[in-house]
Amino acid sequence: MVIYILMLFAMLALSVQDIKRKEISAKLLIIGMIISVIGALIGVLIDNMSLYDIALSLLPGALLLLLSFVTRQQIGYGDGLVALILGPALGIEILIIGLLIAFFGSGVFSMILVFVKKAKRKSRIPFVPFITLGTAVAYFAKI
Repeated sequence: MVIYILMLFAMLALSVQDIKRKEISAKLLIIGMIISVIGALIGVLIDNMSLYDIALSLLPGALLLLLSFVTRQQIGYGDGLVALILGPALGIEILIIGLLIAFFGSGVFSMILVFVKKAKRKSRIPFVPFITLGTAVAYFAKI
């Protein structure tokens, strides 16, 4: 649980950066990566998590990075890196559910912004806050 709380704080800091600057710092990503590696080690040593589970948990982030490349960063590389870091710390199940919540939430939010004319259809919105909210909901709903 401590790993999840630490990761949540890192995600909140990344969310604030994404909202303010529409980019995230490498320093915070590295902090998140360290937390994730510690979480994965604890998972392997205590919770009987296999290396296969860890490798599998990297797939959603890798797919987001690929999607970022293919779409010329319609989804930013930072979003893919965040998902890549979250995988080992949260596990694939929570990550996928969290990402589904994030995609749905950002879609609804975007439609509302377009409807009230606060944004255009091609406007960019920060996605890390939605990843943070989605994974937090997925994690705490599971408990």
